[in-house]
Amino acid sequence: MGAMQDRRRLWFVQQDIMRSSNHPFSHFTCGNLTTLASLDQNSIRTWFNTEYDPRGMHLVVFGQEAIHVLEQRVRNRFGKIRFSTRWPGPVRAETWGKIVPSNVTGSWVFVEPIKDIRTLDILWEIPARFAARGNRVANVAASVLGRMGEGSILSKLKAEGLVTQFSTEVENEAADAAFFNVHAELTTKGLAKYHRVVEIIFQGIGTLGRLKLPAHTVKEHNTMALLDYQWQARRTDYRYYAEAVYNLRQEDLASYPKKTLFWDYSPLDISDIFTNHLTPTKSVVLVNAKASDTFNITFNRSEPIVGAKYAFATFSTAESNDFTSAYQTDATDIKFADQSPYIPDPDVTVRDLVDLNKLNRSRWEPKPMQLSAKDGDALSHIFLAHDDEFGVPKFQLRQSFFSPALSYGGNPLKQCIIGMWVGQIHETLQQLKYSAGVAGYG
Repeated sequence: MGAMQDRRRLWFVQQDIMRSSNHPFSHFTCGNLTTLASLDQNSIRTWFNTEYDPRGMHLVVFGQEAIHVLEQRVRNRFGKIRFSTRWPGPVRAETWGKIVPSNVTGSWVFVEPIKDIRTLDILWEIPARFAARGNRVANVAASVLGRMGEGSILSKLKAEGLVTQFSTEVENEAADAAFFNVHAELTTKGLAKYHRVVEIIFQGIGTLGRLKLPAHTVKEHNTMALLDYQWQARRTDYRYYAEAVYNLRQEDLASYPKKTLFWDYSPLDISDIFTNHLTPTKSVVLVNAKASDTFNITFNRSEPIVGAKYAFATFSTAESNDFTSAYQTDATDIKFADQSPYIPDPDVTVRDLVDLNKLNRSRWEPKPMQLSAKDGDALSHIFLAHDDEFGVPKFQLRQSFFSPALSYGGNPLKQCIIGMWVGQIHETLQQLKYSAGVAGYG
């Protein structure tokens, strides 16, 4: 499947350029007809009898029954699995050191996609203490760099017509390391001037690294993390539960979910990650686009898994100097976000509910309750539906295709309503477009 998916092909190229470090990250993680051709039933049975043992297994079970009922079902179904006398014991995650070899940092990687896409990614390896299993600094740094609005890196890139989207991501790849990644969707002009895109990103990182982190940034991060936890989307898929159990295994139950959600105010940590880790010399810049007259690249390498073509080159002296100069130069049009007027203080009163007792207790078809705004009928089309599955409420927007008054006159509440209306219309049109396509209509 990965052979025809550009994001996976990019991933395989990343593994290929980092293979000299011999880190497990670069090892082939699944299998295909070539790598599995030498296996037969005997070798599989030998592996099973040696390596498979209940003591090395983590079983995740979810259901509507009481815990003691589920526990008994597990015992009845799995309790007779024999222990293996040849089992060597559980496999422990080991520290392997750096994922990215030193000869790969400060370089370009140009990847040839299948589709006609134009993306630019900058990748850094960061210490695990900053990432998902650490003190959450990288998550805050990602939200700072990837934000939208005035004074953001995105706004500066868009002002020059270079990108259409800009985002950030943090992901652990080993017990001792993680990746920090910024991703940009390039315009045609942005692809032709990808050096300029990289300069602006480095200038933004350096500028924010030299500014003091405002305290409200931490408050907003913690507030949104708490809201995300309390108002989770209704999900019952295996991946969600596996993720939850994985997070539980990474920390002390006494602190869960506090450690997962919250971050303490520490401006020096943000400065440290921006000034000492997200630097030009430690970066790998990946440009995923087809060659053209304005993007004159020869893809002279091929990774071995799906055969993705790519080219590799270290920064020239001139490029390195330009990026370092940009990184060390303050940008007057990039700053930390101002305090959001939409992040409520703890003493803000929640808006009243109408007909609180008129609730349909049906599990799958909850009857929405209409919200009433104290300052008028601005919320007349927003409903609060009780969720009997998870015990959390869920907002639903029911709005006609006829526009509300688009002049909000500086009223943040009305601005939110207009934004939600536009979002709903866009989502509805996308659904209709997809349905029409399936039915064979253009």
